[in-house]
Amino acid sequence: MGYRLGVDLGTTYTAAAVARGGTIEAMFLGDGYAAPIPSVAFLSDDGSLVFGDVAVRRGAEHPERMKLEFKRRIGDNTNLYIGGTPVSAHVLTGELLGAVIKQVARLQGGEADEVVVTCPANWGPYRRELLDQAISISGVTAARVCTEPEAAALHFASTGRVRDGDTIAVTTWAAERSTRPYCARLEVDSRSWASRKESSSLVDSTSTMRSSRIFCRRSDCRRTTIIRS
Repeated sequence: MGYRLGVDLGTTYTAAAVARGGTIEAMFLGDGYAAPIPSVAFLSDDGSLVFGDVAVRRGAEHPERMKLEFKRRIGDNTNLYIGGTPVSAHVLTGELLGAVIKQVARLQGGEADEVVVTCPANWGPYRRELLDQAISISGVTAARVCTEPEAAALHFASTGRVRDGDTIAVTTWAAERSTRPYCARLEVDSRSWASRKESSSLVDSTSTMRSSRIFCRRSDCRRTTIIRS
């Protein structure tokens, strides 16, 4: 049986989950029992990139070869430098996404039937285009993109605790910065929520001061309007 993969490319942590046969399971991407991994890249001596916990450990000895929070730099006009080598932030993001997809494929015994990736709601056309390039760099032929507050609002609505047309406020409490709340007005038929869980991709991303639950379906994203307060 195939599966659908959801990936939350966070600034500090990256998480993934798969949906198969009506169940949703968080993927353990890190060492031990850690589901999310640090969004950290490390350039090895042979020129290859490694990510997550391995990158953090190697970066402790060679910090000049480590890069953190590179997602925040997507859209900048200047390159990042890692080990003296210039690289664009969206390239590192694409390589990170590719590493997560490959690891999940190994755990699941095959590639996903569909991949969903989240992005910040305030990203304009330029950053969204760079995200599309990152998705291409990852090796995925096509992936669906859903904004983070949309995904969180849609998952909450799938629990049946809201009515058609209700407005849901979504906010993120981040350790590195404060964020402004978003509102998502859902214009969907409540009768369709019963089957949402089986047809969705869910991502749990948790850090010390940040927890978000990601739910996305392409048709829902088109019918949801995000209003920044």
